[in-house]
Amino acid sequence: METNTSCKDIEVTQFYFEFYKDFCDADQCRTLEFAPEKAFDGTRLINHLIRVVEVNVARFCENVCYMEPDCVSINLDKRTDRNGNYKCELNNVTREGHKKDLREDQYFFHHSAESACVMNHCKNNGTCQSGFTDKGYRCLCSAGYKDSNCGQDVDECAKGTHTCSANAVCTNTKGSFKCTCKTGYSGNGNTCTKPSTCKEIFDHNISNKSGKVILHLDSKPISVFCHMGDFGCGDGGWTPIMKINGSKRTFHYSSHFWGNRKTYNNGAGKNGFDLQETKLKTYWKTSFSKICLGMKIGQQLRFIFINKTAKSLYSLIADGKYRATLLGRDTWKKVVGPQASLQQNCNREGFNALSDRRRFLRARIGIIGNQQNDCFTCNSIIGFGTVGYLSCGNKAALQPDNGDKLIQAMGYILPSVASLHLGNQFRYLLTAIAFNFGFNAYTKFILNYVKASVARTNAVSWSLHLKKHSMAHGL
Repeated sequence: METNTSCKDIEVTQFYFEFYKDFCDADQCRTLEFAPEKAFDGTRLINHLIRVVEVNVARFCENVCYMEPDCVSINLDKRTDRNGNYKCELNNVTREGHKKDLREDQYFFHHSAESACVMNHCKNNGTCQSGFTDKGYRCLCSAGYKDSNCGQDVDECAKGTHTCSANAVCTNTKGSFKCTCKTGYSGNGNTCTKPSTCKEIFDHNISNKSGKVILHLDSKPISVFCHMGDFGCGDGGWTPIMKINGSKRTFHYSSHFWGNRKTYNNGAGKNGFDLQETKLKTYWKTSFSKICLGMKIGQQLRFIFINKTAKSLYSLIADGKYRATLLGRDTWKKVVGPQASLQQNCNREGFNALSDRRRFLRARIGIIGNQQNDCFTCNSIIGFGTVGYLSCGNKAALQPDNGDKLIQAMGYILPSVASLHLGNQFRYLLTAIAFNFGFNAYTKFILNYVKASVARTNAVSWSLHLKKHSMAHGL
């Protein structure tokens, strides 16, 4: 590589001649003036590079700048490579207002054009391009703005250029728009569907009060009683699946209802924690990452919950396979209360928890205990869908820790998903990421959050479409 080429060799004198060049492309004409007093040999403007090109004639560097709409100055490397080409750096600012970025560099030659964009006339983050129109500049407006100086808001709602769902209301905002699902629908505004779980109703602020609602499973309406808020299993919306009367055999361990897709007494699903038994379509249609278990003994109602991800409760139980949980015997006893009793050993818990000898105790959901150090002859149980004279509750015999028991309970099973409810602080965080770091950072953050919080279940579908910025899409 040559490093001793003189200014004369590369015809730098051509730069010290005031001239104008016109460049037109598709009727977009440009005039750019490189005045001799704005040429600086031995200097280089840094931190404002658009791109680098190679030219085989030094003075062609200016011509390339004319054809680059954002270019208003050049840095020419006076050294040639082995092919005789010069490196030409195209910049999007001139030295005016950026003198601190003009550095001494013996190998470079800097030349700034006359720029009408030194004082940016473009509003709302519009991009100023010098040398165009009779004013000497033009503005490329950011999305959501228009007119010659980008000062006029675009009403996407009126123009029909928004991306809101047909089931959403579009509201124009400065530089953007906001989509809000209509009453009775849930979603992010771009996608609005009728809710299929109580959690969707809670998360999308359709309702935060417990009561009868309409869910849509396979696009078919079903009336259920949604339990909202924290009644013992954590905040959120809880969808009813089953209510089991421990003194009846409707949902005994061997009942066909655990293995089929048939409902029972749908009308009872419209009520709260009463004494009516039911099995709803949600048994095989509702996916979850958390399941709430409640027992009502007398007038006392207690709850525990299991963090468990599944397509449905049917998928965990119908095949009869044992699936372990890790709550521990003390947690299981809490759902019964202070009178709960279990034998000390075995402590097999989960879904389809069976004694190793089938004629002994078993539960569709629950824990079994034994006085011996094995699970062959278990004589104590707390659970749902049990055997003998108990379909739900607590049975214990043969040296349990709190005496022999036969406690028949009214049982309640309700699933939900890990919380996606966006509180105000989280909304502000997302908005700040979108505005300050751009769409890619926003999308990366959302994907990581969803992956950590929801990837375990297909119960929730999020649209991450962001046409302009996060405020346009229901955050």
